[in-house]
Amino acid sequence: ELPNLKLYLSATRMAQQADESSVSSFTDFSVNSFHATQATSGNQPKFDLNQFGSNTGIKFDGSNDYLSCTGGALDIFKNINQFTVQTLAKRGIVSVVSPVYQAHRNLSGGIRFVIQFQADGTIYAGLRKDDATVHNIFSPVINDLNPHFIQVTLSTTNVMYMYIDGVLVGSVATISGNIVNTTSLKMEVGANTEISTYGNVSVNGISVNQSYSDLATI
Repeated sequence: ELPNLKLYLSATRMAQQADESSVSSFTDFSVNSFHATQATSGNQPKFDLNQFGSNTGIKFDGSNDYLSCTGGALDIFKNINQFTVQTLAKRGIVSVVSPVYQAHRNLSGGIRFVIQFQADGTIYAGLRKDDATVHNIFSPVINDLNPHFIQVTLSTTNVMYMYIDGVLVGSVATISGNIVNTTSLKMEVGANTEISTYGNVSVNGISVNQSYSDLATI
């Protein structure tokens, strides 16, 4: 029902599995069917009941678990000048780096967009519009195991904002223009396999919309 909605992974809406069973596909409920999948059983996260109140979480072990979106999903962060990314997630362990969601740049070894928990207890959002210049936002220290609703939105005026649980925690001015007009190398949930970093994190949902959400909308 949302215009410009490109991705909506939801552990609550997907077919419910047995507790602690392996997840081979995290279902996308946008019209695009950009499901996040993992064919290798040893790298599959777990389906954990009641991780977010009565709702499910997809739990990554921090060792080798991750899910990938492929195909058209790799064009979500291509040649656009605004977006809104939302995720409901929580750490499994404090004080470690835990990637939640990211799209890699067209080159290896770097991100185009990322949300992750940091070892210093902050929550981090990063963006490369030109696949070179990095724009960073770090939240205040929130080094806990509680669920947090993280929203990152880029405006047409070239400012990126991050909200945690509905509260604005930071912003950064970016270079002007659109994000570079190339397909992302990878899109991953729960890890950055380019640098072998795996998150100990549970994720209830992730959505990506190619529209800016202003303060009133947030």
